[in-house]
Amino acid sequence: MGIWQRIFDLLSDTSPSIAAYLTSSALIKVSDRVVEIEVNGNGFNINMIQRKKNMAVLKRVLSDFFGRKVEPVIHAKIINEEKTKKKRHKENRLKQEALSHPLVAETLEIFNGKVVDVKILKEVV
Repeated sequence: MGIWQRIFDLLSDTSPSIAAYLTSSALIKVSDRVVEIEVNGNGFNINMIQRKKNMAVLKRVLSDFFGRKVEPVIHAKIINEEKTKKKRHKENRLKQEALSHPLVAETLEIFNGKVVDVKILKEVV
């Protein structure tokens, strides 16, 4: 298990809400006094991490983990909104294709059922 995963697990136990904001983040660099973290996501995640009380909790957890006083430095990596929109559009299109497929319609009719949810699985290359 890597250093970031152990820190993340410790944060999950200490403050699950902060851990949730750091789900897709990565440890960039650790020095004597500074721990640099790249926070991926939207502006909301980054703003929540940078709140004073959340930075204090992060600082405490990091200092406890490394056994010395360290300062967390957050590097924001905002996910491209256009890329997110394209992905969402593609998922919606795939869902509509699945719902309008003749086999799905026939199955619903045979079993007198209804579609509750459609899951789009990641493509395996």
